[in-house]
Amino acid sequence: MCVIKFGNILRYDTQNDLSNCLINYHFTSFKVKAFVGDVEDLIRWMNDFKTGMRASGPMGALPDTAQKQFDKFMVCSLFF
Repeated sequence: MCVIKFGNILRYDTQNDLSNCLINYHFTSFKVKAFVGDVEDLIRWMNDFKTGMRASGPMGALPDTAQKQFDKFMVCSLFF
């Protein structure tokens, strides 16, 4: 009689442990999927940023063009 009760208790504890593990697994899986989604969003943003950088030309990279842009800025700033 005691063996049967102990077996039932052991089975109940094992089922509880497995149930807790399953809940923990689902919770962790949800967190991992959210993290992967955030990483994919960042990668998509980086690709968009790189595409935008490739599409635009350099600005003021050379000393002569930088001086021209500065002179133009100074002329415009006189009127405002």
